[in-house]
Amino acid sequence: MQESSELAVPLKERLFTTWHRLRYGLSFRSSVEIGNDPIWILGKCYFDKNSTHTVVVFSDEGKSAEGVPPHIADFIEHFYTLTWMTYRANFDQLEGSVFTTDCGWGCMIRSGQMLLAQVIHRHCLKHEWRYNPSGYPDAEMLLHKKIVSWFADSPNKKDCPFSLHSLMEYAKPLGHQPGDWFGPSQVAQLIKVCVNSCSSQIEEISSLFVYVAQDCTVYVGDVMECDPSTSLLILVPVRLGSESLNPIYIQCVQSLLALDHCVGIIGGRPRHSVYFVGFQGEKLIHLDPHYCQSSIKKSFGDNFDIRSYHCKTPRKLSVTRMDPSCTVGFYCRNRQDFEQMRRKVEPLLVPPMQLGVYPFFTFSDKRLSHVMGACQGLEFDSLSDEYTSLNITGPQEEFVVLDYRTDDESGNPP
Repeated sequence: MQESSELAVPLKERLFTTWHRLRYGLSFRSSVEIGNDPIWILGKCYFDKNSTHTVVVFSDEGKSAEGVPPHIADFIEHFYTLTWMTYRANFDQLEGSVFTTDCGWGCMIRSGQMLLAQVIHRHCLKHEWRYNPSGYPDAEMLLHKKIVSWFADSPNKKDCPFSLHSLMEYAKPLGHQPGDWFGPSQVAQLIKVCVNSCSSQIEEISSLFVYVAQDCTVYVGDVMECDPSTSLLILVPVRLGSESLNPIYIQCVQSLLALDHCVGIIGGRPRHSVYFVGFQGEKLIHLDPHYCQSSIKKSFGDNFDIRSYHCKTPRKLSVTRMDPSCTVGFYCRNRQDFEQMRRKVEPLLVPPMQLGVYPFFTFSDKRLSHVMGACQGLEFDSLSDEYTSLNITGPQEEFVVLDYRTDDESGNPP
């Protein structure tokens, strides 16, 4: 019988990891109820109008009540397929620091890793592919293992290009270091730099390019500079309120998560980052990185143990508790798919009853450089009093001025 990855870890490391689990894992000891409303997850809907069954999924072992309706079983299978990135302990020391764990500060980065893993799986495998750990290790399962291994916590950038170690190396030129708190827009930039720097060296994703929107605007002119066959990950950092989520955007959030082009949202609740993948009713379904596990060492061949990279238990969060600062992701297989995505997304960006005011984000046919060039020489003195009265403080805050309003990102700790 194959020894589990947990038992293969030395006793000292298991004790250290257990201590972190006590601090970062207690919230997982609860049950999650899945009701009768339609369940949406990354563009897929699971619903049986004739079902009256309510299922309680227990988080400790992923157990559920007997007699699970087929549509809920299909949803659980889909959710279990998603790659789950969590806090890890006892990995090789991050360069330039004393950190051998990201507990307490790396949750936003882990949420970003989950979104990127979803994109790469969408890029390399069929959208309908499902993870089956007991099945025969066919070519798709081997490719899945390979993709997950790219995120293993290792300083080897060649074998693990999207590891925490690799991302921290790319973060240094951006002014960040291990132990810093990252906001959703900062993680979006980190993903962009990392993927665009190394994708040409990885055959499976050599055609993937990451674009990050600026000032809540996707500049289509810049996107069109890519080759028509290039696959795109579009990341859009937004802020949907000041201290809390503005209720006018709730329907927008749900509508975007119901699109098949959407690959999730990097966000969470205040001081607690998660990866949103869907919703049921007024509850957002997400994967939570706040659970400490032992680091899995990257091994050669097909022996990389991926069992701890999957979660059987969906978590739920009331949409009203969602932090207003987040980053939405969209995957487009080529230019034609991007144009289709734009046609689907644009009608969903205007909050109901707002008459086109305060959209979720916007598309512009221009290029960013043209917009910036047109702004040169403009006088902003008349606005200075309004801006200085905002009393902006804190080194972790980011502000973007849009239509005489501010858009800040607080850089809250996880």
